[in-house]
Amino acid sequence: QRQIVLDETIELRNPTSLDDLKTLISESTTNKTSIDRLWMIFSWICENIRYDPEENDEQIDVEEVFRSKKSSAKGFATLFEYLCAHLR
Repeated sequence: QRQIVLDETIELRNPTSLDDLKTLISESTTNKTSIDRLWMIFSWICENIRYDPEENDEQIDVEEVFRSKKSSAKGFATLFEYLCAHLR
């Protein structure tokens, strides 16, 4: 059931910015639990960001992770943390 929501909201409308992504997640999880929101953030990152061990872990810029669609493990965690903090 959660996969259907993800497919219908985020995958059909490819977000062009982090603000757009935050809006999509926020709108699609209205009246849903915090777990649903966290699951959607996690799923979007897993499906859209590619792991790249060559990426620099020194300075993680969530905008760059979003644009390039690739990052180190630290970038995945930083993007997840950013989205969770901005979608309260």
